[in-house]
Amino acid sequence: MTRRIFVVLVIGVVLTAGAQAVEFQGGVDLAIAGHCAEEAMPQLDAAMRDASVSDLDKRTVSIAGVRCSMLLNQQSDCHEFSSVGCKQKYPGDAEILFLAVHVFSDLSERKCAEVDEIGAWNRLWWFS
Repeated sequence: MTRRIFVVLVIGVVLTAGAQAVEFQGGVDLAIAGHCAEEAMPQLDAAMRDASVSDLDKRTVSIAGVRCSMLLNQQSDCHEFSSVGCKQKYPGDAEILFLAVHVFSDLSERKCAEVDEIGAWNRLWWFS
């Protein structure tokens, strides 16, 4: 009887771990396909908070999260994915640095467009 319970517990743990792996990979696949808003982002957020997801997998989730955040213009989510998931854990990673350059460049362009939209360039004393 004890042996059966042990086998059932082990199988249950393996199935649960497999389901979590599929869920985070599903979120990454949805992000790559561009299905960010309602489908990918909740799964990516959950994967970042899940302690059972490995650091290497969280790197992949972070990259997908940054891309979705930029696509959806969710700057706070972008910052969260990039700083927590990428820059702190992989400071010398070339792909992470390349992604950060593009993210900050895009954010800069968006902020400049906002300033231009309200016609505030001539009101900035330090810019004149």
